[in-house]
Amino acid sequence: MLFDDYERTDSRPLLPRESLYALYNRSASEEIAASRSLIERWFRNFPDECEREELKAKFQSGESEHFYSVIFELYLASQMLERGFHLEIHPVLPNDNGRRPDFLVTDQNGEQFYIEASVVMNASGLPTNRQIEDFLLELDQRPHPNFMIGISYEGEPAVPPSAVQAANHIHRWLDNLDFEVCEKTLRTAPESLPRTEWEDRGLTIKVEALPIRQNQEDIRENRLIGMGSIQGGVLDRKTSLIRKLGKKSKRYGELDKPFIIAVQTIDLPGRIEDDNVDALYGTSTMRAWDSSVYRANDGFWQLREQQLSKRGVSGVWIVDRLNLHALESVQSMRYLCPEPTHPVPNSLLHYRHAVLNEDQVEYHGEDFI
Repeated sequence: MLFDDYERTDSRPLLPRESLYALYNRSASEEIAASRSLIERWFRNFPDECEREELKAKFQSGESEHFYSVIFELYLASQMLERGFHLEIHPVLPNDNGRRPDFLVTDQNGEQFYIEASVVMNASGLPTNRQIEDFLLELDQRPHPNFMIGISYEGEPAVPPSAVQAANHIHRWLDNLDFEVCEKTLRTAPESLPRTEWEDRGLTIKVEALPIRQNQEDIRENRLIGMGSIQGGVLDRKTSLIRKLGKKSKRYGELDKPFIIAVQTIDLPGRIEDDNVDALYGTSTMRAWDSSVYRANDGFWQLREQQLSKRGVSGVWIVDRLNLHALESVQSMRYLCPEPTHPVPNSLLHYRHAVLNEDQVEYHGEDFI
């Protein structure tokens, strides 16, 4: 068992300096009790007794990342087993790499692929500052008729900055800009676009003007902040994903079978699907002179000397909002490499997945894992 077996009476929330494991082990809360039961069931069904002991030691270590990573491995194993896949835990690799991925999965047709599980938190490794998150989300809901903005920020405000005051400042500044001049600058010298700063309650934001033509409502989407334009230590979801995937992609060398990196995101606010797609396939970017949209060469899979990088990673499986209290709210998607060394087996194509087709992302499959 992962948790102690005793009658619980303490329903207090997380205490100062208390680990997540300690909270889940002592709490009498009905929600946490239900989560304990689910985790224990997943643990009992994990297919390797020796590996269960290793998972148990990690889970009870008191480290938050270990707590999340063990739950994620148990979740992945349960999802695959329930759908008829066979799992070998930490298989030995033919390339004698010395390292072992989390799972070797065999489908009903005998086709195999590797899965490596990972947890990715915000880029700084620090708890997300909810004041910044709330500020940016509110600011983004105050569009300007002629401009969007790129934005970066510094600081850790203890109280919420005023998004209304920031929006008023930005709108007045944008109103005084020459739209035609800005549009020409975007085409010819985008590094010279107008910039301004605003500061309030410990937060400093730096803003860049991005001119938008009147006929581009589909690009604007009634937002102020442009796609892929937020930069900062705690909200940079794209950077967090790319860094984690980059490390995992090198870990096992060249493999003999399809390789899928499964990632659970923890506390990575943002526009989940848009940010996931931008991180993997490149930022969705608009050409100012003809309003067309293309993918910038800045994703996890990108062209280098006319060759696609990271082709050894056949797909990335991203799981967002893994809420043990409400598994139906989990957002789960597999993103396939455009030109993989080893394509994923057909058995996985039955499930919901994304592919890139001429800079456009297409979604296929009906069932969700």
